[in-house]
Amino acid sequence: MPDYFAKVGFSFINSNISYSIEKKIMARTRIKVVRKGGYNGFALAMIIFIPLSIISFFNESANGCFNIFGGCEPPPSYYHYPRVLALVSTFSLLLLALPRPDSRKSETHGNKYPLGIIPGVILGIIIFMFSSILGFWYH
Repeated sequence: MPDYFAKVGFSFINSNISYSIEKKIMARTRIKVVRKGGYNGFALAMIIFIPLSIISFFNESANGCFNIFGGCEPPPSYYHYPRVLALVSTFSLLLLALPRPDSRKSETHGNKYPLGIIPGVILGIIIFMFSSILGFWYH
């Protein structure tokens, strides 16, 4: 019996010590939260649009066809995926950039985060269109 009480007592003390350590660590990390500024918003847009642009380049170079007189084969089923993903990503990022009433209270997003997303989306669309045209041109 005394061995059982020793184990229970040790586990109780151990759990209290670990709880207090976790509480102190959480308090310190809460203070050191890095706010996301304009560069992070711009980088988020580039992380999404650059891979889509590369995929679109190869998609257009492999499957692109333009003929006014209708001499092209129908495109494969996956042909429009990069465009649809770019469109969905654009609207998603622009929704993320909209100001929210609680954005001033946010610990992770600074006031300049949307100001980084908007130029990132604009530049991402330009890169996407340029890579699509290049892929179509190299066809």
